[in-house]
Amino acid sequence: MHVWKRLLLALAVIAVPVDAEVAREGTFDATWSLEGSRESIEIEGQPISAYVLTGEVKVRRSDGLSSRFESTCTGVSDDKTGGAARCTWTDDKGDQVLLLFTGRIIGSMGTTREADGEILGGTGRYQGLQGWIRTDWLFWESVREEGKVTGRDTETTGGWKLP
Repeated sequence: MHVWKRLLLALAVIAVPVDAEVAREGTFDATWSLEGSRESIEIEGQPISAYVLTGEVKVRRSDGLSSRFESTCTGVSDDKTGGAARCTWTDDKGDQVLLLFTGRIIGSMGTTREADGEILGGTGRYQGLQGWIRTDWLFWESVREEGKVTGRDTETTGGWKLP
């Protein structure tokens, strides 16, 4: 009987709890700041901006995403149609989340841009990731350096799911 008690104790110690599974879906909210460059051209009298921005995403509440990412975004925007951007969030292990945004501009530089996005997948632990993201932005241009843009979100939220 003594041997059975030891065996049961050993099994209890090495048993993995069922609730230790990795989350398969969740929601998040985050803060996001970006800076980079903007180049403007004019097509048929309409100014269009192309930009490359990098920055940090800090996830405040998440059900499975990392708490910090480095982001890189490239996109275009104009006053008539708004804009579109593709972004990559990279965590400290090098795994990436891929995002696509479309948005609209409310006012001029220094005012809010609203963007709705889609999570298109990822690499590593984020492979197959899908979901949505919504962010509102404030952007402003440097008065000292032409083409330098800085921005931060006023709100970023989203939801995700793994297959």
